[in-house]
Amino acid sequence: MSLSPALTATAGPRPSAGAALPAVQLEHVSAAYDDTDVLEDLSLTVFQGEFVALIGPNGGGKTTLLKLLIGLLSPTTGTIRVLGRSIAQALREVAYVPQEIRFDRDFPVTALDVARMGRLGRRPLLARYSRQDTEAAEGALERLQVHHLRNRPIGALSGGERQRVYIARALASDPRLLLLDEPLANVDPEARVTIEELLATLGQEMTILMSTHDVGGLLPEIDRIGYLSRTLGYYGSPEDAPGAIRERFRCPAQVMGEHLAEQAHIHVHEAAR
Repeated sequence: MSLSPALTATAGPRPSAGAALPAVQLEHVSAAYDDTDVLEDLSLTVFQGEFVALIGPNGGGKTTLLKLLIGLLSPTTGTIRVLGRSIAQALREVAYVPQEIRFDRDFPVTALDVARMGRLGRRPLLARYSRQDTEAAEGALERLQVHHLRNRPIGALSGGERQRVYIARALASDPRLLLLDEPLANVDPEARVTIEELLATLGQEMTILMSTHDVGGLLPEIDRIGYLSRTLGYYGSPEDAPGAIRERFRCPAQVMGEHLAEQAHIHVHEAAR
């Protein structure tokens, strides 16, 4: 994947997972909503510097896992460590972009206001935003190529534009661990390319754990794939995944391209007979 200079300028060498400490550790974790089990005896380690994608069916527990990591839900059994600490101790260094953010479209808040919300955990309660807060928010909007929309009401933006603003809010907090829930869902093709390019770059700078139904152009950047359906059915490199699982995370365009190449080979072979 070709990355634009604006998105690659700050990328550094990728940390080696073998030498890194765990960013996320779950040991025998189970979780439930009311009396319905969602995760069962899940053990998972994500090392610092890794880019990990979680795939699996709807209701398989991907969103639940991300919510556990920021303390929105509590496990029924098991232990969770984030960046080597408890969730409460690590929370300031973790950013989360949910799949859906509900809001009043008429509420008078701009894209810059939303991006600055990422700084709330880094200032005293009720304190005004500092120049540093605003600069961090504007820099994040610039990276997502939506800085020109900074004074637009968030409700006036398209779905793809809003998603980029929400990711900018996460980046403004300067996280070490970035959690993303379906970041490529319901965005237009142009926004998708921008988000994929940015995430490819961020994967060189921080740990990323992302749930998705479509890995798309990010596949070459991903260190490990986890297939989650209440528990892990597979967790390892994309190249080593079983065929049935591999079909679930390949980009549709890639699958079609391989199909067309195969058909062309068949036609050439038949014509040579």
